[in-house]
Amino acid sequence: MHTATSDTGRILTILYATETGNAKDVAERLAHHCRRMHFTPRVFSIDAYSPDELISETVVVFVIATAGSGKEPRTMSSFWNILLRSDLPSDLFEDLDYAVFGLGDSTYDKFCWPAKLLSRRLANLGAREVCSRGEGDEQHHLGFETLPESNYLLMKFTA
Repeated sequence: MHTATSDTGRILTILYATETGNAKDVAERLAHHCRRMHFTPRVFSIDAYSPDELISETVVVFVIATAGSGKEPRTMSSFWNILLRSDLPSDLFEDLDYAVFGLGDSTYDKFCWPAKLLSRRLANLGAREVCSRGEGDEQHHLGFETLPESNYLLMKFTA
């Protein structure tokens, strides 16, 4: 895995897509943990981030909420439509390491569906998944805030 560096540490971009703010909260908590591990996190709503910039990233964590019964949040629609273009080369993201965390409600058939689709599409475009996709369940008795995968992700980045 490779990461860009700054004066204060390794740079990590965190992109979130949310309808109600839950993914933003998780992204900000993840950024806090990253700072403690000497990363310099940059947190953006996916609709405020240019998809063209993704090509120059080295490490990106996506925190993707599920809207309704399996749709992507409206803030993700434009970004998602660009990634779905059929003319994109299969090695477009060959220099990108990524992780995806989905947030959803397991009572729906398409639990964390947008996160699953994003993870698959990034891999199809040549990106490398650095840890298994995480899925936070709103129905968990502790809520989706308990993402054990975040600790694994941070250990993977610091190894």
